[in-house]
Amino acid sequence: MSSRFFSYIYNLYYKKACCFVKYYVRDEGVSEDIATEALLKVWREIKVEDVESTRRLLITILRNKSYDYLRHEQVKQAAFNEICNSQRQELRISICSWKEASHCELFSEEVCHILTQTLAMLPERTQKVFQMIRIHEMTYHEAACRIGISAKGIDYHVSKAQRALRIALKDYL
Repeated sequence: MSSRFFSYIYNLYYKKACCFVKYYVRDEGVSEDIATEALLKVWREIKVEDVESTRRLLITILRNKSYDYLRHEQVKQAAFNEICNSQRQELRISICSWKEASHCELFSEEVCHILTQTLAMLPERTQKVFQMIRIHEMTYHEAACRIGISAKGIDYHVSKAQRALRIALKDYL
């Protein structure tokens, strides 16, 4: 095919080819690329300078290239979904592992030692209140009823223990 006939075909069909492909692929940049590639392929393959046979060949090539693009996008989307599912599953496993881990496993031996040592230095009532609230997860009201002091007293003891722990564990916070 002569370059003059190619210019004629290109000018005649390029915009139509882009619109045709865009209907399927829904992406302007991709449709322009496919239209250009298809026109180049027609130029390389066509032997006779006949507009009608060129149009039929161009439509066939445009359909095939659009289909190939969509099939490739489908494969990419499936791979992307597989990766997302894998990451979601890893996250679920991590969350489950985190939930199932005991508190001592979460802290290093050194931090557990500092925690135990700091609590041991506190008054007995403060230790007991802290354990009831933070370890046994009692409400302030439940702990107050059990010990026989007000909820404000419980708050005082918890705050006292937290201050001492914050100071002792300052390098880890």
